[in-house]
Amino acid sequence: MHVPELETGLTELARVLKPGGRLILGENNAASCDVVALESLIRLLKRLMGRSVPERRYSDRGIEEWVVADVGGLMVRKTNMQFLDRFLYGMGLRKVDHMAAQFTEVYTRLPSRALKLSIYWLNRVYFKHIGAPKFALGNIIIFEKG
Repeated sequence: MHVPELETGLTELARVLKPGGRLILGENNAASCDVVALESLIRLLKRLMGRSVPERRYSDRGIEEWVVADVGGLMVRKTNMQFLDRFLYGMGLRKVDHMAAQFTEVYTRLPSRALKLSIYWLNRVYFKHIGAPKFALGNIIIFEKG
C-alpha cells in the first residue's frame, strides 16, 4: 500500500518466490465502506471548510493519495483487489485465501478513548462474525506460486 511502483515490486516478489511458496499481502481495499463512503464525506467536508486534501490519483491499481510534508512524501494506496488478482495470476500466482483484517480505521480520527474503543470492538465483531473482505478496509490476501 506504500510502494509507488506496484507492478515492479509485485513482479520481483513473484520472481523470487519458490514454487509452492506463499505471498501474503496486507492491503487497503478501494471498494471498502471506509473508502467509498467515509473518506468521500471527509474529503467533501474538508473542502467545504477550506482545508487541503491529499492529492488523489485513480488508476487500474486503485486510488493513490500523496501526502507531502517538509521531510518528504508518503503514498497510500487503496488497492483494486481485482487488479491485484489479475496481475499476480499473470505472474504465475493464484489466490488461495482472502480475508478481512479490519473493517475500519475511523478510530484514527476520533478524539476520545471511549469512541476509539467502540471502533476497536466493531472491528473485532466484524472480523469474528462477518469477515467479508469486500466491505472491509484492511484486507489480507494470500497467493501461492504454481
